[in-house]
Amino acid sequence: MCSSCGLIKDEELIEDCQKCCTHAVKYKSAVLEVCPMKMSRLPEIKAFIEDSAHKYQRLKVRTPLNASPRLRLTLEDGSSDSIRVDLWKKAALEEFFSARMLPS
Repeated sequence: MCSSCGLIKDEELIEDCQKCCTHAVKYKSAVLEVCPMKMSRLPEIKAFIEDSAHKYQRLKVRTPLNASPRLRLTLEDGSSDSIRVDLWKKAALEEFFSARMLPS
């Protein structure tokens, strides 16, 4: 389990968080979706996008209107997972991408 799962109080978010921690899966690509209008209320995600997202070549950032902050992850076999990241800290995002993405 990552360092963030224990900090979450919302049951739905705990389940989403633990889903990515319980499998030793490496993802081939990821898309971080977040509405640009919500970015001001999400300082940790905004900081990650501005400071760190460029370090992960297999990560794309998309900004569709009205999108809740979400990771869309693709496995090597083409199957996919989706994880809400509303409450994730910048460090948790960095930890996740460093540990869970296939090397470029």
